[in-house]
Amino acid sequence: REEVDEDSPFEDTTTSTSRLKEDLWHQFKILPLAKTCPLRSPLMLLLILATFCFEVTGFTEVKTFLIKKCGIAEDKVMEHFMHNKEWWRRRVRMPVYASEDQDANLKRVEEFCKNNFFAKKFWTDELQVYFRAFRTKVLEGKFSELHDVSLFRHDGIDRNGLDLWIRLRGSVRDENIHKKMRSAMGPWSIGCEMGHYI
Repeated sequence: REEVDEDSPFEDTTTSTSRLKEDLWHQFKILPLAKTCPLRSPLMLLLILATFCFEVTGFTEVKTFLIKKCGIAEDKVMEHFMHNKEWWRRRVRMPVYASEDQDANLKRVEEFCKNNFFAKKFWTDELQVYFRAFRTKVLEGKFSELHDVSLFRHDGIDRNGLDLWIRLRGSVRDENIHKKMRSAMGPWSIGCEMGHYI
């Protein structure tokens, strides 16, 4: 990660703010609960909903489509999201909340885990450290929206009349590069410096 000295007279003002950010999905993946833990899946959903907000128009259109055309009950819509995240992300833009809102939402999730009859059975010191570190990063702006890049680009309409979007978050770009490099290099591993030159 690149450190910026705000008092330095030689500060590089051309540095993209996207280099100073982190990826929320990587933060979700380091959740210190075993994959078999019954709390992991519902807690993951709560963390996603605490940090990402659905763009209202797209969410309403997708929800209406799922209820009317697919026969999904209204209370099962978010369950559909959990099992079909990529399908949703193509059709609904999901920017993140402002840092203060993210922090307040994460605090609510943390309190739920500490006090809920079911969830508190799985509360550990590691989970407390995880929430403390997560909220600190949020308040430092590590997960706030980028203003130097366009995060979503319209990509057409699917056969059901729903808008399609391409996500242009930094980590998505990185994954695209990784896929191209994997195709080009095959199973041979390369270092960071060689990857940079390629």
